[in-house]
Amino acid sequence: MSDPVNARLVDERDTQWEADRQDYRVFVVHDEDGWEVYDIDDQTLPIVQEWAARKTTERPGARYSIAIRIVDDHGRGLLWLTPDPDDPDAAARNARTLPDDPTIAVAES
Repeated sequence: MSDPVNARLVDERDTQWEADRQDYRVFVVHDEDGWEVYDIDDQTLPIVQEWAARKTTERPGARYSIAIRIVDDHGRGLLWLTPDPDDPDAAARNARTLPDDPTIAVAES
């Protein structure tokens, strides 16, 4: 059986820059009354995931989706890291296991 992923070996030196912190947009979806949208600036993905997971525990049945906010020549855009926030089956396909790491701290605003 062939691999459906188009992966190829590359030279890791072919990039001009990298970043470990990004700006994110988090959608917290509530079935009964729509969603809330939050921007989280200059953070790492594990911290954003932990924040979103804690935010969804405030409302039973809530789920979240995370995107990186990007500005390029076409304007502002989103690069989705998790399934579509309008998809009620996304939680089943996207197991949200967070690292059990007590060193991760998230400041609440």
